[in-house]
Amino acid sequence: MENYWKGVLLVPERCLLVGRLDGVICATAQLVRPSRNNEAQSHSAQLTTNFVAPWARGHGLARGIVLAVEEEARTQGVSVLNLDVRETQVAAIQLYQSLGYLHYGTHPRYARVDGQWVAGLFFWKELA
Repeated sequence: MENYWKGVLLVPERCLLVGRLDGVICATAQLVRPSRNNEAQSHSAQLTTNFVAPWARGHGLARGIVLAVEEEARTQGVSVLNLDVRETQVAAIQLYQSLGYLHYGTHPRYARVDGQWVAGLFFWKELA
C-alpha cells in the first residue's frame, strides 16, 4: 500500500489531500488535472478516490475533504470539477448534490460488485 501512495505523489497532475481525526489519517481524496498537453481541458479536473474510513465517519470529514479539494482546485486555476460515484453510494451522492454538483449522466455498467452490475453517476460543478 505504501508504494501506491508514493506513486500517487510522483504524478505531477495528481494532488493528494488527507483528512485526520485525532492526528490519524482517515480520509483521502485526489485532485487530478489533465496531462499538460491537453490544453482543451486544462480548465477542468477530476475529484477521485474520495474515501473516509468507516470508524471516522460522522465527523464531517467527507464534506471537509471535498471542500479542501475544491479550494485546491481553485488555487490551481481549475474552473470545472468532475467526479463519478457508484449509484449505491447514497451518502456520497447526497453530499455532492448538497455541495452543488450536478448529475449529467449514468453509466449502467460502471462497476461489478459481487458479480452484479452497478451503475455509475457522473457529476460536475463550476467553481466560482
